[in-house]
Amino acid sequence: MGAPLDDGTTDAPDSGSTTAADPELPDPELPEAPPPLPEEARAVFERYCVDCHGSDSPGNANIRFIDDLAALVEHGLVVASEPEASKVYQRMTDEASPMPPAGVANRPSAAEIELVRRWIAAGALPGGQACANDFVGFNDMIEAMSGDIFQRVDNADRIHIRYLTLTHLHNAGMCDRELDLYRGAIAKGVNSLSLRPTLAEPVAIDERRTIYRIDLRDYGWDENPNFVDSDLWDTVASINPFAVAFERGPADDLRALAGTSFAFQPADSFLQIAAGGALAGVDPGLNLYYKILQLPHPEAPENSVAALERLPFIGLTDRAAAIAAGEVFRVIIQDSGVSQNNRAFDRYAGLSFGSYYYRSFDFADESGTGNLFNNPTDFVADGGEMIFTLPNGLQGYAISDSADRLVAEAPTNIVKDLGQRDAVVRVGLSCMSCHATGVITKADEFHAYYQNTESNFQEAERDLIDLLFSDPDRAVARQGFDAQQFQGLLAQMGISDPTPEPMYGLSQQFEANLSLARVAAEVGIRPEDFTWEVGALDSVFNKLRAGTMTRDEFATVYRGSLCLLLPGEDVLPAGCTPA
Repeated sequence: MGAPLDDGTTDAPDSGSTTAADPELPDPELPEAPPPLPEEARAVFERYCVDCHGSDSPGNANIRFIDDLAALVEHGLVVASEPEASKVYQRMTDEASPMPPAGVANRPSAAEIELVRRWIAAGALPGGQACANDFVGFNDMIEAMSGDIFQRVDNADRIHIRYLTLTHLHNAGMCDRELDLYRGAIAKGVNSLSLRPTLAEPVAIDERRTIYRIDLRDYGWDENPNFVDSDLWDTVASINPFAVAFERGPADDLRALAGTSFAFQPADSFLQIAAGGALAGVDPGLNLYYKILQLPHPEAPENSVAALERLPFIGLTDRAAAIAAGEVFRVIIQDSGVSQNNRAFDRYAGLSFGSYYYRSFDFADESGTGNLFNNPTDFVADGGEMIFTLPNGLQGYAISDSADRLVAEAPTNIVKDLGQRDAVVRVGLSCMSCHATGVITKADEFHAYYQNTESNFQEAERDLIDLLFSDPDRAVARQGFDAQQFQGLLAQMGISDPTPEPMYGLSQQFEANLSLARVAAEVGIRPEDFTWEVGALDSVFNKLRAGTMTRDEFATVYRGSLCLLLPGEDVLPAGCTPA
């Protein structure tokens, strides 16, 4: 993931400009372990609390809704993002008067109580089936888009208009607080996949704020040279199992006006695929994230870290000169929380004020040149990660292997993403989730060590060390400034609290096992109607009679099921026979 510094390479997780005075800023808090899914918190309450506080219980203290996560917030027993202010958590941790009462043998473990704390701290999201939302069928959803593009978009602009939908999540009963997470994910996601110099916020076209209009030109998706035969949007639609071409009625109008059979895609599946998340049938070797941002990739004429650094919006052509000029700092840490071993990273100033480029160096072990405290300048890394400012100020990411080639996935023996089902760090999505608040501030640990061991290093190496590690306090302040700059851009998009990270939350809920109600919502019918149809569908749906099915299972049968389930609708998937 990198070569030794004297070969011209450097390391870094994030970046910022050094052309102005560095403000003294507090370190941003490091992210916790991945927040639990709402279903995990609900399971704790079901396991230990429903006997006294469930719907069929005596209702001690007039509480009969302990397993209704939305009701806990609505009744003030849980204060979203504030565990210490939440009565439920207070009682679970009250040594004098705990809940369950001290005499009850069946008690939550410390880990389960911590799970509840982290669920509250992450926003106390209720999961699916929480609010009694009105049902919106495919016909009404498509009719809204058809009306919007015809009435509100100029004729010449219509071929550039597309829609991202949250209608299926509304139908699944998600409350507004949880839908707000997805709204933030849409805004952050599309702008994190953009090479345009300004942020462009998608526009909600309906009063429920479940259908968002985007203009492909706002993100450079209309003229990306990596997507010639089929543009970026249609390329994703062709591999997205949840993107379906509809026809008849308003679907014909929408297709004609937008100039594509796929004028809309569900926001969660589109962003999961475009940002590099896992999904059955979607090959990570497509390198969509790299191609969308026009970064080097295995099919490109040149795929290397050096080629990445030469891109116009990074513009790093001479690492050695930047180091000699005192424009680079290095940080070495023993435990990064992501890498399995010690890690180093460098920060370079970007081409303009506020822009930055970080490169990190990771190691499979700490023997030989992999020990950074003995080899702070002549190490040979096994992999690395790059963070850099995009033209709009948000962050882009890349992962490199030991040969300095960009790869889509990092080896799990070097770094892990515990938020992914297989722990694989995937470029794009994993990086966005880890860097929810931007650059993660890390104080250097080498400089203090060096003060006591300076004589162990040769003179030439000491000169380089003095350049890279001369001001550890300033390095911390610079990282904090970079993080605050990033957080300011999130606030511009309406994301004032980036915890839980919107893209991470979207991905986690997208990958979670699906209940009957969630499946029904995604196929566009009411749960009570879907229950009657299960027997006529693929046998994999039978699992829903007593439990859940996986997202990957659903992906393989989704399109084929719609023809059987929607014959009475005015709009139908292309190729279906009307009833």
